[in-house]
Amino acid sequence: MRWPFLLLLASFLALATLYNLSVPFGEGPDEPGHLRYVLFLAREGRLPVQRVHPEVSDVPGEGHQPPLAYLSMTPAVAWLPPEVGLAQTANPRFVWAGGDQPGAFMRGSWERDPANPMALAWHLARGVSALWALLAVIGTYLAARTFAHQQMTQIRRMADDGRRTTDGRQTRYSDAL
Repeated sequence: MRWPFLLLLASFLALATLYNLSVPFGEGPDEPGHLRYVLFLAREGRLPVQRVHPEVSDVPGEGHQPPLAYLSMTPAVAWLPPEVGLAQTANPRFVWAGGDQPGAFMRGSWERDPANPMALAWHLARGVSALWALLAVIGTYLAARTFAHQQMTQIRRMADDGRRTTDGRQTRYSDAL
């Protein structure tokens, strides 16, 4: 039972690392907004205020999210100098079908430079996110294993009850089945 679980964890970590290194920054689902939230927490030291009109909110689009995962990512970006921010320019030639907002960013050489502070911070934040996801995989596995064990125990108990007669003797067949 241990080897399949370890293989699952190793596969997950390999895929998370591949994602971290191959998907361009900001192209993950709502990724720029999530990173803005982390940067806001690290720099302001408080939760963002959300307003009806997103343009006047502290972190438009993602500031309403529960803060625990974002707070755990703040060490990944807290060391950045204040002048370092999200250096992304929307690609005006790419718009999602049926939408009016750009869905991709112009790529820059800074993303491939391991010495670039923002590139390193982005990879670190993705790494923390992958660790949260790994905890979810482990928790799901443990919950499923516990549930399966409980179900098997209950099935065995029912089978044992069905093989006993009213005087407690074992029988091969039961009318209850």
